[in-house]
Amino acid sequence: MARKIFFLLCVLVSAAGRSYAADGFMGHYGYLLTVPEGYSTKASFKEEAEVVLFFPKACEDLSFSECGKIGLLELTVLPKRWVKKDGITSFKQYIDAVVQGVLKAKAAPVVTRGKIAGLPSAKIYMRVPSQSLNAMFMLEGSKVYYRVKFREKVSEKLAAGLLSSLSEVAPSDTPPQEH
Repeated sequence: MARKIFFLLCVLVSAAGRSYAADGFMGHYGYLLTVPEGYSTKASFKEEAEVVLFFPKACEDLSFSECGKIGLLELTVLPKRWVKKDGITSFKQYIDAVVQGVLKAKAAPVVTRGKIAGLPSAKIYMRVPSQSLNAMFMLEGSKVYYRVKFREKVSEKLAAGLLSSLSEVAPSDTPPQEH
């Protein structure tokens, strides 16, 4: 409880999209995550998708292609209303669309469903020829979808731990304003 209160105080004092203290990250769409110990973050937007990279602090001076080999986690947060333009109106349809993309990449996906942080979730493993095993967790938030991609070098436990810490403190689906 004290940890959540500390995070909420950080939210009130700091702007969204920044790392807090040693272990908190507040995203633009109103979610809060615990940053894994020894990790840093870098957030950006691709259209309305917020993309947050979680990487070992030792990677700060390396390229992200080098970093991926030693523990890169990529969180993508998409507003539900944004994916509706593609005809996706449910979490199941969103999962199915991602699986179709995996199949087009000639990978063999394995999907399991459950809950993480009290939110509906799916775990997708895929083996792409000539690549290491890749995987992702997907969660359905109140106004957004969360997706964390990781490689086999990064433990499932680390990615699951990141998402297990997720709290939707001020859910929003409003994209950032362009200046």
